[in-house]
Amino acid sequence: PRHIEMESYSSSAVSLISNGCGLRHPYFSLVYQIKDILRQMSSWSVNWEANQVADYFAKNGLSIPSVRIFNYVPGFASLTLTADASSVDFPRGF
Repeated sequence: PRHIEMESYSSSAVSLISNGCGLRHPYFSLVYQIKDILRQMSSWSVNWEANQVADYFAKNGLSIPSVRIFNYVPGFASLTLTADASSVDFPRGF
């Protein structure tokens, strides 16, 4: 039996893999390919790791025009990084 375990910092990615999406969704093709691989497994699991900074970048990555390497914490992520570093649970998108 083949089993695969996946972890993601993106709650949206976990939801798409777990629940699928409609034909008109921009990631339908990718989600379909992943689900096709998972159908070949005897079992699988996908888990979300609560890292708000990584989740923020995963959700907003398409709005960044090109691949970028940040040498400092960008202003748009500083509050989220502070929340993650505090080890206190905050609601998403605060």
